[in-house]
Amino acid sequence: MSAPRSAGPRLVLAVLMALCAGLLLYLGRGLTFFFDEWDFVQRRAGGVESLLEPHNEHLSLLPVAIYKSLFATVGLDSYWVFRALVVAVHLAVAVLIYRLAAPRVGRWGAVVAAVPILFLGRAWQDLLWAFQIGFVGSVALGLGALLALERGDRRGDALAALALGGSIACSSLGVPFAIGIAAELAWSRRWSRLWVVAAPAALYAVWYAGYGASTIEAGNIGPGLEWAVEAAAAAAGAVLGVGTGTGWLALAVVAALVAWTIARPAASNERLSPRIVGLFVAVLAFWALTGAARADVTPPDTSRYLYIGAVGIVLILVEALRSRDLGTPALAVAAAVASLGAVLGSDELRGGGRELRSITDVVRAELGALQLLGGRVKQDFRPDLRRAPQIFAGEYFAAVRRTGDSPADGTVEIQRAGGEARAEVDRMLIDAGTFLLQEVGDGAAGTMPPEIVMADGAVVTEGGCLILDAGTLEVVAPARGLLLRSGPGPAEIRFRRYFEEYQQISLTPLPARLSRALPASDAGPTARQVRIDSRSEVTACSLA
Repeated sequence: MSAPRSAGPRLVLAVLMALCAGLLLYLGRGLTFFFDEWDFVQRRAGGVESLLEPHNEHLSLLPVAIYKSLFATVGLDSYWVFRALVVAVHLAVAVLIYRLAAPRVGRWGAVVAAVPILFLGRAWQDLLWAFQIGFVGSVALGLGALLALERGDRRGDALAALALGGSIACSSLGVPFAIGIAAELAWSRRWSRLWVVAAPAALYAVWYAGYGASTIEAGNIGPGLEWAVEAAAAAAGAVLGVGTGTGWLALAVVAALVAWTIARPAASNERLSPRIVGLFVAVLAFWALTGAARADVTPPDTSRYLYIGAVGIVLILVEALRSRDLGTPALAVAAAVASLGAVLGSDELRGGGRELRSITDVVRAELGALQLLGGRVKQDFRPDLRRAPQIFAGEYFAAVRRTGDSPADGTVEIQRAGGEARAEVDRMLIDAGTFLLQEVGDGAAGTMPPEIVMADGAVVTEGGCLILDAGTLEVVAPARGLLLRSGPGPAEIRFRRYFEEYQQISLTPLPARLSRALPASDAGPTARQVRIDSRSEVTACSLA
């Protein structure tokens, strides 16, 4: 009777996974939807068409379906649920790596193999950004297909085909897995099992005929190959928690080990492992296809493109060491290297979290101010062309109405937001036209003069107006609006609402006594302030 297997490796893996989950959820605290995710938020409500419509060049059927389900159940203000889901899929990748590695390098070796992927800090976008459930989901289901193939029976093949189809339905990263599995089956001459790839590939081809659009450009072929090699070095470096520079050395070590693995069976007239062939082809296909499509757009060390390459490199190393007696000293060294890589990559991971939070702070505040404006902005108004260019006011409001929920800050949160966020809110309010001066008649003046914040010059009160002889005047704009009338000389007008400093908008010099009005404010409790600088007389009145 064989001795029972120790639960130690699985227990250690479970502890590491719990630590990883806690770390990722903590570093991603307080986030909301980011960049491409807004396309999912604003995608039309229903119908098969909304599931099949590509995102960029990707079939994103499963991510869109997941997002739509979460929109309907948890709304738009519970982003932590979206993040928890991508963390769960990432943990599933670690489990699958363990399952694939354990029969090859032993269970402790499999734990070591999972560590650099669990804590792959340089791929922080895939770990902290919920939208990357597309890429991470493709990897998880692709690995699931590889594991199912190892059953060697019809049920396993059916599961592999289903998982591969799911991988492709998450993102185009499923395509390299399909190519790799096809290469593995062909190398092992298991021709009758190629239907595992053919079935999902046929469905993908049908989708592509109706919706697909390739981003591969002929001019990218040469630069794309260079991109692919640099991306391989970046992925190898990411496994060790370092950049592309040191990654070249790591890639050279991997290449030498693979070459040694190829040479050993060749010397003894044995066939090379089909799995290492498939893995090698899969990562090469990913790097080559991505380079041909993105070489002129995205650097090869871009965070979100490191994940699949790092997973491929780890599994290639596992396969290269298959059936080798690693021994305790070798395992200890490997564990130390993996742990060091996790520590070295942690700076990138923390920095990524800070970057996403700073963007979230601004976008949440901008959306809060946008909601206060409501129907006063144009449907095609875009509140932030740099941080969230996908957001259009009309489509955003439609999404809020559909879900009955919003990730926007309330007025108190806007007032408490950081300086950058409040400055950007004021900039957005100006861009939205809420400080646009409109022509009005002289009879529009009210009876109560505006509240003076600061005056540097002679100011007299006349009815509902303040008259500045020359100098600087800062006033609180009444909720009904503010009437400004310039004298014969030029006047410069600045505005602010949430930020401490004024946003500058020049007021064109006007003929004497021609009036302009700042329109009524929205329902927000924070008043607008106006600064007037003039060398001649300027009148500021409340609007009737």
